Formats: sequence, C-alpha cells, structure tokens
Amino acid sequence: MKATDLIKLIKSKLDIDWEAKSDRGAIWLEKKERNGDIKVITWSVGHKVDGLSIDSYVSGFIGFNQMENILLKYYKKYNLNYLPYSIHVTSGRDEWLGNQKIITSDDVDAIMPIIKDMIENDIIPFFENYSSIENAYKKIEKTEKSNITLFLLHPPTIRILIMKKLVNATDFDEYADWLMSLRPIMLETANGIVYQFLPELIEELKNLPTTSSNKIQK
Repeated sequence: MKATDLIKLIKSKLDIDWEAKSDRGAIWLEKKERNGDIKVITWSVGHKVDGLSIDSYVSGFIGFNQMENILLKYYKKYNLNYLPYSIHVTSGRDEWLGNQKIITSDDVDAIMPIIKDMIENDIIPFFENYSSIENAYKKIEKTEKSNITLFLLHPPTIRILIMKKLVNATDFDEYADWLMSLRPIMLETANGIVYQFLPELIEELKNLPTTSSNKIQK
C-alpha cells in the first residue's frame, strides 16, 4: 500500500469531503473554506519493507487567510521557510499505532476506531472552537506564555502582533513597542531572523483598516 492509497482509505472511512494529499513522510486531509482559510488533518507515515506505519498522533492545523497573507510576503522577501498555518493542536492515545503494520485495507480498518476517536473528540472540536481569529486570540490571551507554541505556530510573537491588529486589541501599540525594544536582542538569536521585517510589518499593520468593530480589551 502506498501513502496515497492510505489517505484515500482513511478519507472514505471518515466520510468527509476533504482533499486527500500525501508526500514521502506525511499524509493529510485538507479543506479550503470560502474565506480562504485552510484546515488540515495530518499524520506522519513510516515506510517499511512490506508496508506502511502511521504515527500515533494526529495534528490539526488552521491557517487564517487574512493573517497569513500578511506574513507570506515578508517570508518571500527575506527567503524564509514558511508554513501557511496559524494555530494547531495534537491528539494522541495510549495505543501505539506505530507498531501496526499497514499492508491491506483490513489493517486500516483495525486502526480506524482510534483515528476516529482522536478526530471526533479532539480535532473537530478544535476546528469548531477556533474557526475565527477572534476566538483564537481569546484562547491565546488565556494561555500561559510557556504553552503558547502548543497552540500558535512560530513565530508566536509576530503572529500575536498581527492578531492584535486584526481583532482591534487595545494594547496593539504597546505590544508593537515592546517587540521593537526586543528586536536588537532577538536579531542575535537563532530564531531572530523573523525580526528583520518587524519595522515594515508594524508600519503596514498601523496603516491597515481595522475590520473588527469591537475593541478587545487587554
């Protein structure tokens, strides 16, 4: 069985109208919403001599089109690696699916109860609860800083800055000033390359019309 066959089988057994995709190391289901937002359900896959194996964890991603379109042009300008996703969640169970060799459709049937459990109880609620930038931002505001990256993709501070503008947060200017004060230090770090475009980004965001009519208090 090939990875393309595996994800098509999973899609049919989940009975969802999402696009099935795969590459050498992953399989995923993808849906593009009318507003351009992207939702993805993905697994890592291993290639064995006589079959495949699938990771015990499934991940869900949401890419907010309005937010990611702002970031994308800077990543292209500075030749940075870019993933078009804003927030994510990971679900796992005690059962170790990685030990299950997948050769036939019967093997897929054997793992589907676990896969359905993770998707129906963890991934789909994630999509439902955080389908808007406003709801995602409220979640971030309640999350401990040390756990932010369990929900928000890298670079978290840059994405939070964009979200604050898009939801009309009252502390946008304060947060922007704080990031600028950190910029000289961050540019010297391994992950500081994204701070190269921070002044340009802040200038763009300040000139961006606010679409949210209600101000979100800090």
